[in-house]
Amino acid sequence: MSCPALLYSAATTAQELAKDTPEKVNSTGTITKDSGYLETDSIQTLNLLYKQLKPRSSIRLSRFAVKSNLLHDLTGSLNLGVEMRTGDQFTLDMSVTYNPWKYGDMKKFNVIAVQPEIRYWSLEPFNKHFFGLHATYANFNIAGIGFSNFMKEHLLRGNLYEVGISYGYHWYLSPRWAMEASMGIGYVHVSYDQSFCKGCVKFENRQHKNYFTPSKASVSLIYMIK
Repeated sequence: MSCPALLYSAATTAQELAKDTPEKVNSTGTITKDSGYLETDSIQTLNLLYKQLKPRSSIRLSRFAVKSNLLHDLTGSLNLGVEMRTGDQFTLDMSVTYNPWKYGDMKKFNVIAVQPEIRYWSLEPFNKHFFGLHATYANFNIAGIGFSNFMKEHLLRGNLYEVGISYGYHWYLSPRWAMEASMGIGYVHVSYDQSFCKGCVKFENRQHKNYFTPSKASVSLIYMIK
């Protein structure tokens, strides 16, 4: 059991003991708790600790969320994510990204990608730290776009497969709204046809590559559904 969970358990026990402790009137006329186990100041301190550590799920038990990755939004990619609680410390996340746009006759960045992820939360679902195990499938058709001359001069069309791990953090904003950020690394297999972009008709050859790489980056705005 984690340290916060132990403290919360102790505070809960103290609160229950305080309920059963008889009251008495001291010499100044003040009502206090008369307990052979807990002093009044200790009860007040533990009650305050209880309020601070009380899990948010006891107030707002969220089971489902929808989200949008703001980093993908900046690139003009349509995207939607959904996440649902599957256990006391687990959720299942699914995100889809689609970019159908062309940027002139010889430039395009057409991608459709699907990424399911199983998440383990250190406290409870939708609360602070989480660790993920994800897989990715993407189909792409890219031409004339990139940071290198090779990418700018070639058309690449193929498929990508990836498995990886990730870490993220969830910020509670309100009962309905939240933010999260996550990053991941993974092992990628990609196979694609390659050709020069002048006409982009005849493909030169088929390429296959395998490598480790950063595989996930997200800053998402989340809407919680109870």
